[in-house]
Amino acid sequence: MTDFDRNSASVLAAAFGVHTTQPDLALAGPEAAPLLEKALADSDPRTTDVAVMTAKSGSEGEVLTEHGDLDAYDQELMTAVVQRAEKAGKHVIPLIVPTNNPLHALLKTAKELQVQELVVGASNKYTADEQVDQISFYWINLHGGEAAPLTVRVLGPNRDVQFDLGGGNRIPRLGESRARSIADLRAAGIGVQSVLLALDDQAPMLDHFQAVLTMLDPEVKLHVVIPAAQDDATRSLREQAEQVERPVEFHDWQGEHGPALVKLAQNLHAGMIIVSNPTEDGSGQIAWINHVVHHAHCPVLLAHAPGVPLEVVG
Repeated sequence: MTDFDRNSASVLAAAFGVHTTQPDLALAGPEAAPLLEKALADSDPRTTDVAVMTAKSGSEGEVLTEHGDLDAYDQELMTAVVQRAEKAGKHVIPLIVPTNNPLHALLKTAKELQVQELVVGASNKYTADEQVDQISFYWINLHGGEAAPLTVRVLGPNRDVQFDLGGGNRIPRLGESRARSIADLRAAGIGVQSVLLALDDQAPMLDHFQAVLTMLDPEVKLHVVIPAAQDDATRSLREQAEQVERPVEFHDWQGEHGPALVKLAQNLHAGMIIVSNPTEDGSGQIAWINHVVHHAHCPVLLAHAPGVPLEVVG
């Protein structure tokens, strides 16, 4: 088994899924190359070792590297992986794992290499929740029923989700360790660059708008989506933003709330969505918020209006 430098952090990227035929990265899956490039872009070669694994249909066996007994397809695939890494100025350890269960093989390899982070592509077959459940199931089983620390990052065209198992083992992104200010982090493309605030006619719009307006750093772009019929409320929000000289872009709801908000957030490259937590009788609102939570490409923050304290009610 190929091993990492134990003095370095370690990442395992499952960039190419299962391959069976053409020795061409582009044919190994439409998301393969962008996923690898994104994983490489976030890693610091001075502190982090990166392994790139592809699962090959066949019986379980030893992990193959560029030094193993590889067929022509394997050789060309690994060469392409290394060349993409070199183009990005990085070094990778390419691995090919014969298996009839790619996800299990991926988690097993992560365990044997003692990686800190695992990067996988978003599944076209399973929902995000199902994919997370499968990864968690295999990881916990491989550790005798307990989850060892592992940070998992799921990347897709419009999704970048990170979750922790066993408390997580996150590696600082490239630029984080060098940053000395918030501006340095933003310059490195790290953190939330823009926020999408969703307001509807069931929420205390002005209160939530003012809370977010004053909470966010002025350098963070603020987008607000509002009901088209709320002309008076919209005018008040615009006047408030102008009064405090805070640039805000306003958008109208277009179509069904849940899918519309997810699509708008993707188009705006929002780093976070803020929505108002539904009231007790807001069953329709709960439905579209659940859609956003399960389909958004970025974190979703629920803002709940303060109620009457229970001690006062008592």
